[in-house]
Amino acid sequence: MLSYHLLKQHPRVLRAFTSLDPEEFELLLIPFQQAWEAYMTRHYINKKSRKRRYGADDSPYRNS
Repeated sequence: MLSYHLLKQHPRVLRAFTSLDPEEFELLLIPFQQAWEAYMTRHYINKKSRKRRYGADDSPYRNS
């Protein structure tokens, strides 16, 4: 599996995947990491538990 830790050792491959040089990628890494952590907190960690199972549908117009 590819990871940043592997790609940062191979700048040409990192550029092929991201079109960014390692220095450019490093500049964006912190803001993207903060945004990802905020998203995970908002949508998964602080989310109230579901009342029904995923995919549960009581619609009378359901085609099945």
